[in-house]
Amino acid sequence: MKCPVCDREAGTARACPSCGADLGAIQAIRELPARLAAEGVRLAKEGRLIAGVERLQAAAVLAPEDGEIRRALVEALVEAGLDELAWAHLRPMLAANGRDPAARRTAEKLRRRVRIRSAVNRIVRAFADYVS
Repeated sequence: MKCPVCDREAGTARACPSCGADLGAIQAIRELPARLAAEGVRLAKEGRLIAGVERLQAAAVLAPEDGEIRRALVEALVEAGLDELAWAHLRPMLAANGRDPAARRTAEKLRRRVRIRSAVNRIVRAFADYVS
């Protein structure tokens, strides 16, 4: 990382070795998307899907170019049953790189969920018609 004060390379130091400027806040901001994403994945694995999705959405906004964060967000949205939002994030990923195996697996998983949900809805409607 370059020091914003003296424009010299500071590496990962918390203070610029050249001018002594405090770089801690800048580093914390740079690390924030990864921390939010890790927390979001952890929360989703614990079953706290909405909290996990919120963290992952924040991470995706802060690091829009990070494909791993986007994939984790789509996975959490799928698990939370938020299929439309999952598609909204997945379509650009597929358009950008249709050969991405993780994105393709997620798309297939999402398609299966939609087919299953549609079949369940038909069964429920048929049962409701039968009962009434």
